[in-house]
Amino acid sequence: MQIQAYPLAFDDFYRVLSQAEVAASPAEIHGVLCSFVCMGRKLDGGFWIDILLKRLGMKPRLVLGSQGVVLGLYDATCRQLDGLQSFKLLLPDEQHELRKRAEALKLWCEGFLYGLGWAGSFFDEETSDTVYEALFCIAEIAKLSLDQLEITQLDGLACQEAIEFITRTIPLIYEELRRHPLEGDTGSKYLH
Repeated sequence: MQIQAYPLAFDDFYRVLSQAEVAASPAEIHGVLCSFVCMGRKLDGGFWIDILLKRLGMKPRLVLGSQGVVLGLYDATCRQLDGLQSFKLLLPDEQHELRKRAEALKLWCEGFLYGLGWAGSFFDEETSDTVYEALFCIAEIAKLSLDQLEITQLDGLACQEAIEFITRTIPLIYEELRRHPLEGDTGSKYLH
């Protein structure tokens, strides 16, 4: 199977997941994936089917073509975090209503934090304050109550600033955490 390393649009990945009867948000899955890449986990195609999707409580039926799309997202994420492409969160674009974008951002943050714990994240005395502050901010976004969200220009600006903050911060977390290689994770992360 040919793996294409390209970033997906949120709606495209949503369709792939829907066709496979996966109930999780594309943003949540991308958050989990980004945390694994930040932790240095080398993933293969079996990861998505045997671990990630099952542990999130899903029973997907990915068709062969869908597997390539999902694995392409992993490869694109690795390339983005390695600086070969600019890093982007997998979120709905600005054509979607603010509530949907804010919900996706919240789910992305939840997925990222979930993935850090699941991947066996570790932080030590050498971990910078910047990383701790970033993780604190990500946790605060994950705890947001969308019931309190009003559809105002100010809320839209706050959402956009949060997206920009996380987009700048995740590559910094990746750089910091990759100095702790995980046992058994050597070699290229890329699938092709």
